[in-house]
Amino acid sequence: MLKLKPRAVILGALAAGFLSVVALSAVMNGFSRAASWEIQKQPELAARDHNAIKHAYAAAEVYSLLRPIAGPGVASCAVITFGEWNEYAERYVKYTTDWSAEVYKDLRNNIAGIAAAEWLYNEAGYRSPFTRLKLIGKLAEDGVLALDETDPRIPDLPRSPDTGSALAKMRADQNAVAAEITNDIAARDAELKRDLGLD
Repeated sequence: MLKLKPRAVILGALAAGFLSVVALSAVMNGFSRAASWEIQKQPELAARDHNAIKHAYAAAEVYSLLRPIAGPGVASCAVITFGEWNEYAERYVKYTTDWSAEVYKDLRNNIAGIAAAEWLYNEAGYRSPFTRLKLIGKLAEDGVLALDETDPRIPDLPRSPDTGSALAKMRADQNAVAAEITNDIAARDAELKRDLGLD
């Protein structure tokens, strides 16, 4: 019988965790790039719309990959946690560091992507990535997504690259934000189904 040393088990678990994060990062980045290509075909969208849609779409796609395996609760938690890690990582890989309001906006749009994907599961029964992208574009047009850090739904945060403050505030607001976005989408149910051709 194979006996594993505690140190080997710990190192193996850490390696598996790290590889999972890298794999999710690659997947989320891929969906973000796919969204960028689709968004570029819509010249009526401003640059600020692109960023909001990319965050929401990447979150929706990763959520939709994880949901059948882990269930909606775990999938939602994983996407939110990964979004937080991504914001910390961006501090080291981007030329400029987002101010705290921009970080909060990105996290809010991640939640919007989860809510959009879940609405399609529960209300419309659609699983298509193209339908999700179209829905998220519509939510950007309707103002459900936060398009920039001056959005009145973004709280007053330090005007500095303070990622920790933005994450702490979002953790405190997360349930309220998710409920607000879910209600906003539900209120547009008939209109969204019509616009997306889901009737």
